[in-house]
Amino acid sequence: MRITMKDNKIQQILILGVVLLALLVAAKFLFIPATIDARTINAEGTAQMTAQPDEAQIYVRIHVLEQTAELAASKSKEAANNVVNALKKIEGVQVETTNYNIYKREDWTENGQEFKGYEATYTIKATTQNLDRVGEIIDTAVDSGANGIDSVQFTLSKEKEEELRAQAIKKAAQTAKMKAQATAEGLGVKLGKIIAVNEGGFYAQPYFYDRAESLIAEAKAQSAPLVIEPGSIHVSASVSVTYEIK
Repeated sequence: MRITMKDNKIQQILILGVVLLALLVAAKFLFIPATIDARTINAEGTAQMTAQPDEAQIYVRIHVLEQTAELAASKSKEAANNVVNALKKIEGVQVETTNYNIYKREDWTENGQEFKGYEATYTIKATTQNLDRVGEIIDTAVDSGANGIDSVQFTLSKEKEEELRAQAIKKAAQTAKMKAQATAEGLGVKLGKIIAVNEGGFYAQPYFYDRAESLIAEAKAQSAPLVIEPGSIHVSASVSVTYEIK
């Protein structure tokens, strides 16, 4: 029998096909995906709390508009120094400059852009843990040259925040445990050991005084010191726990 090159080629293709099929069958048995031989219950607990702030942060602004950049820079610097020096005289107040900016100001008119001058702006932050001094800080800043209040916020000191973080996380973990126990009872099973714990996060929402922009006018109009009442801080935390089922 005569075997041609065409027949040889067909045989090679058939042999290759058989080999590939054998490899696929072997792979099916060699690479069986591992199954997780563990039944679990996952529960997430959240905690929400309110707390009284023990720290206040007041951001005051000095802005100056002059016809030259040099004059705007020098006048704003002088005013900022006056404000900083005055605030530093108040007991228990930490003062820092958080921002300085100078730019060419042009306003749009019917005839296009109109040059107004150069505006220089300083932002000064005053921090205190004596909340009764917030009004005094604002009055002092205004009297010494500040012409804007960017924000007044009541928040937590680092020490109190860490204390509340621990309380909130503990409460969230207890809630997660109760949820897992209730789920297990509903399913007629028992909880085993803890497999995983994940802290979802902690957040403390500062209280922002919503009338900060009006404080300049109020400080100038009143002879008595301003009185600023702080609001509550909202604290939240979440914890996720995974238990093995016995």
